[in-house]
Formats: sequence, C-alpha cells, structure tokens
Amino acid sequence: MYTHNNSDWLALLLCGLLAVDGRSTLPATNGPALSDRLLKRYAPVFNSIARLLVFRAQHEVVALAFTPSVPRLQGPTFILAQNSDDPQKVKEHLVLLISHLRETRELYISNQDEPSSPDPKRNPLEFKKLEGEITALHYCWMKIKRRFTKDGRYEAFLNLVADVQGDAADLRTQCNHEERRTLKALQCCPAADLEVLQDVRVGIEGIRDILLHHELAGTTQELIAADVKMLVPLRVKSHFVARRTADAPRLWSLCDNYLRARHKSHQLEHDVTKRTVPKPFDVAKWLDKIVRVSRDYLQILSVVTSSTMASVLFGDRPLEVVLVPTPRAPEAPTISTSDIRSTLSEVGWTDIEDAQYHTLVEDLRRSLNILNTTNSVAFSSDSADPSDALISETPRPSIHPECALLAHLHEAEDAEHVIPYIALSKRPCWLCATYFECYRQVTNSLICTRGTDGRLAQSPQWRTPSLSDFSHGDASVHATTEVDTDAAVRKKLCDKLTEKVNLQAQIV
Repeated sequence: MYTHNNSDWLALLLCGLLAVDGRSTLPATNGPALSDRLLKRYAPVFNSIARLLVFRAQHEVVALAFTPSVPRLQGPTFILAQNSDDPQKVKEHLVLLISHLRETRELYISNQDEPSSPDPKRNPLEFKKLEGEITALHYCWMKIKRRFTKDGRYEAFLNLVADVQGDAADLRTQCNHEERRTLKALQCCPAADLEVLQDVRVGIEGIRDILLHHELAGTTQELIAADVKMLVPLRVKSHFVARRTADAPRLWSLCDNYLRARHKSHQLEHDVTKRTVPKPFDVAKWLDKIVRVSRDYLQILSVVTSSTMASVLFGDRPLEVVLVPTPRAPEAPTISTSDIRSTLSEVGWTDIEDAQYHTLVEDLRRSLNILNTTNSVAFSSDSADPSDALISETPRPSIHPECALLAHLHEAEDAEHVIPYIALSKRPCWLCATYFECYRQVTNSLICTRGTDGRLAQSPQWRTPSLSDFSHGDASVHATTEVDTDAAVRKKLCDKLTEKVNLQAQIV
C-alpha cells in the first residue's frame, strides 16, 4: 500500500514532511479566467450560494454544480456534495434559497413600472429582500458566532484599537522597538483612517453584544419574531462594518503588522503575568468573514435583476437537487519507518538510510500515524504565524466534497452538461486543486473550481476519488482509449506528488 505509485500515500507523506518542517511553499492558483464570460458571470453567484449553505461547523464544506434548465424539457438542477452531519437540512435550505430568489425576481418584474421606495414597509420588493437576508443570517447564526469568537480575535481587535487610541507609541517603554514602530505607523495614519478604525470598533462592539448576549429563541429551522428583532440590528451593523472597512483598505495591513509584533514580543518574553496575546491574524480577512453572510446574500441578488441568469437558474420547471455522498475511507494500516524510507528512496532520497536521518524518520513516522488516524489537519504555506504550520484539527470525510462531486459528474456523464464550474464554500486545498488539474489534462475537460491559496488539507488520509472505467466513445475526450481514465488521472497525480515530496524532502 505504501509505495510511490499510491497517490493517497504520497499525499499523506507530503503532509507529514510539511508537519516536520514547513519551510516549503505550495503554489497558489487562480480561479477561472476572467476572460471566460460565462464563468465570470456565474462563478461568484454560485460560490456565494455554496457559502450560504454552510451553517455550523468550522470544517463544513459545500460543493455544487449546476445544470441549466431546458425550456419545456428539463428543470434547473443543482448537484450538491457536502460534509455536514445534516445533508437534508442543506438541501432544504438550497431549495428555499432558490425559491426566494424566484419570488423576488417576480416582484422585481411586476414592480418595474411602479414608483420605488427604499422603505421595506412601503415596497414589497424591498421587504422581500430584507426577509431573505434575515433568513440567511438566521440559518448561519452559529457560523457567524463561531467566526466572530474564534481564538479571541474580536478581543484582540478591540485591544488593538484601544492601543492606537491610547498613549503615544514613543512613550510606551514596556514595548520593544518593533511594537512601538508598528503602533506608531497606525497612530500616524490620516484622521479619516483613524475615524474608520473607530467606527469599525463601534460596529464590532455592537455585533459582539448581539452574538454573545443573545441566543436564538426558535430553532435554526424556525424563524420567529423574537429572532427577527435581534437579527435586524445584526444586519444593520454588518452592513455598516462592511461599508466602513472598504473606506480604508490600506489601514488593515498596518493592523496585521502590529498584531505580529505584539505576538512575537510576547513569545520572546514568556511573561505569564502579561495579558495573553492571541496569534496574529489577517484583520481585513476576519472582518470580511464577520459580514460575509450579508455580502453573499447581496451577491446572489444579482440574479433578480438579470434576465439571462434568471432564465438559466429558474426555467419553467421545478428545481431538482441531487445529493452526492462523500464516502469515508477505511482505516489504514500503521505506517513503519521502512515504509517511509522505501518511498523516499524511490522518489530520489538515495541516502535516507544514513544514521544522520534516523531522528527525522522517527519524527515523520509519528506525525504520519497521527495524521492517518482520526484527526485532520490543515497546513498553510502563508500562515500569519510562519512558525505555527498547524492550523486546525477535526474529523472530516476522507474524500473532499469537490472531488466527490467531480467523480459523480464523471460517472454520471454529466460533466459535459453542467456549467463547467464547481462552486465551493471555501478555497480547495492544494491536493484537490491538483487533482482537478490532472483530471482536465487527462480528459480534456473544461471543468474547474476556485483557485487554491496553497493550503494543504489532510483528512484521515486524504483519498483520491475513484472514477468509473468507461469511455465516452470520443477519442478527443481521453488521451487514449486504451487507458482507463481513473488510472491515468492517478498516474498523473502521482507524478506531481512525487515531485513535491522530493522537493520537500530536500528541504527537510
């Protein structure tokens, strides 16, 4: 099983090498080319729909593909793969979301000749939009709360603003040079930027008071009046934070610099009496995630005013939703040092048997056996804290939803009928992005997904999806009719993984 011809093993080995020494970087890739008019139009909307279907866990991922409606023949169809513990809830919310967009579109058409009012109480269309956004916030309540409270980031942000508004950096003798320098850069910002920082602080405090001091009165499936009363101000504050954040785009990287300086200083001092300093994070990205539900809802509203998108998404027949299972892998055998040495030798590390590498191989064996059991971890080549490669760990399906969906489309021969894009609620890991690349090269398919940021996610042994062994009967679809598609994709994937394993082995 543990050979250089096994893509699952090579993926695990690469993850283990990064765990031992994460100085190497994995290449980031862009999403679909903006020159592709079809994908430029639909990809942002479908990605937003996918994100709006994630309702709870940090590692929930939704992948979806879409088959357009055919007048009088076929209704619109979403093919959905996800890894939540309640797939039926996700499916039902997708149906509700599309139904809401259809009804909003009908109101938009019927009210085109009527004088418009921005007041939802006087304008049925605006009321419908407000209702849809409140429903989205209600469904995503647990996700929003988790994002807001994760790792104490809201406290770190509020403390940062307090530092900027407090004593001048040059007077802070308890801070080191880098802390004073980065804080001074913030304090010397233009008055307009400092006003933005203050406004965002007020908005974050308002969101904090709602999320931390209230709970949903009903269930996540049932929206009641008490919840609406709480969610309306959450919507207002989210819009305010989003608007003000965009008013000072250069401000947030200065915040990142100060957070990194504070964290590094705290690590060097090891002063347990000082206030615990959270790990640094990307402030702009965090603020965006806090208000992402509202932003995604506004994004999907573009369907309402576009006759082209509406005709494709709605059609004249009922919506269909196909749920794709994401299978789990069987438990893998324990990994030995001989398995590691054998594979590293096969990929080019000829002196791996030398005594000088004994400790390294033992460390790698322990890391791999941890990765190969019940927990998953995510490694990033561009972490806010480069010394801390381990980002998270939680049980996850072994076949990621985007790969499970691609395999389903291939086996059902649907890849040619869907819009050639698999939308995702989050960027794919480097392994999944590489698998898509190999699939396109072997099949000449155009299907793609979001770009990867170089992150390497490892499930309880990441598994390559299994493709069916059939031919479409068209020589242009396959590199050769003699070779099974699944084997050809796996071979190409092994070649790419071998290259990365060899490179990482040299660095280690």
